[in-house]
Amino acid sequence: MEKQKQKQERTGTTAGASSQPAQDGAVRLRIYAWWVGIAAVIFVLIFQAWQIRSLQAEKREIRQAAAEELARTRDELAKARLVAAAEAFASGIEPLMFLRNRGGEITDETIRQVVNNLGQKEGFSRVVVLDSAGMIVATTDTTLRLGSRYATYKGPGGSEAKNDEGKWEVQRPISSAGNLGSVVLVDR
Repeated sequence: MEKQKQKQERTGTTAGASSQPAQDGAVRLRIYAWWVGIAAVIFVLIFQAWQIRSLQAEKREIRQAAAEELARTRDELAKARLVAAAEAFASGIEPLMFLRNRGGEITDETIRQVVNNLGQKEGFSRVVVLDSAGMIVATTDTTLRLGSRYATYKGPGGSEAKNDEGKWEVQRPISSAGNLGSVVLVDR
């Protein structure tokens, strides 16, 4: 009997020993699958973070391009507004300059009053009326001296350019021949 008991113990231990590696392998397989799952989740999270960053960078680029386009459009509109105002003012002041040049009742003081009224109402940073030689007849800028030559005067033709402060400066002739002078408007 004892031999049989020992045989059963050996068989039991042998049977138990052979099932133990199978259980260890299953546990290892579950641990491996668990780590693979964690690695997959980490990979997905990293991939999503990369996608979010690339979308944010793309969004920044689009926002920057839109801001640049808006600034360019505003600049073009400011220039167009100033050109239209200069042309309208030049045609409006033409009769006054014609009468001034003919020695009529219109004096330089009358032109100055018209220029001051325009400068106050329209909100330009500078309004200047020049005679045909480019000398200042009237201005809203107190730093400019009446009777002196206007620094950026290029002749009787029209011009538009940005000044040193980055503001549009538009010059338009008062008459089509340019013999009555010019109007200069500077944007705010």
